[in-house]
Amino acid sequence: WFHVLTGHLSFQIEHHLFPDMPAKRYCEIAPKVQQVFREHGIQYNTGSFLKQYSSVVKRILRYSLP
Repeated sequence: WFHVLTGHLSFQIEHHLFPDMPAKRYCEIAPKVQQVFREHGIQYNTGSFLKQYSSVVKRILRYSLP
């Protein structure tokens, strides 16, 4: 339900790469997108909402200090 209620935010990258694809198919292509990201050394965030949220807060705090 979390994916549906948040508008499939857990597949935000896939949404931007394939905007015309139906949201219900994002989970099918996510492993392929993750593989491409790994090959090019690009970070692909996965994990629970709390884990991702805390990493964002830590990054904001780290960059806001002089």
